[in-house]
Amino acid sequence: KQELTALAFTDSLTGLSNRRKFTLDARAAQQQDGALQFLMIDIDDFKKINDTLGHDAGDEVLKKTAAVIGQLSAGHLCGRLGGEEFGVVFRGDVTAACAFADRLLHDVSAACVPARTISIGIAEFDKDADLSVSYRLADRALYLAKHAGKNCYIVAADQRAAA
Repeated sequence: KQELTALAFTDSLTGLSNRRKFTLDARAAQQQDGALQFLMIDIDDFKKINDTLGHDAGDEVLKKTAAVIGQLSAGHLCGRLGGEEFGVVFRGDVTAACAFADRLLHDVSAACVPARTISIGIAEFDKDADLSVSYRLADRALYLAKHAGKNCYIVAADQRAAA
């Protein structure tokens, strides 16, 4: 039974929680006290990696990116949302989440040879609304980060960028 549960809730490639488990845990986090931020993370130019270097290379980038996210997210909820997208529910205020995002940008780039980058959208995790609200806000911020040149984060609340 434990093996089946692990298979049902774990992304087989990265070892992180899959979207189903991430969503269940995020709903549970809504009931906890304290500030929470939602980070949506996307690997930049992932299609180009797969198209030019092959899917094996793409899988390696996914694994290395997931390893960095998993390591840095100790104490926070993280998972693979699908494709080249990951999510983190960060316990702390927006300033701490921005420092965490900076560290992710640096460490993901350093983990891959050649260096690979990520873009991040950050939104306050709304405890009183459906999860889709926080997801949508972070996704819009991620979209803005992509259009700001990638390899950066955008905070949904005030649309500030950092690289």
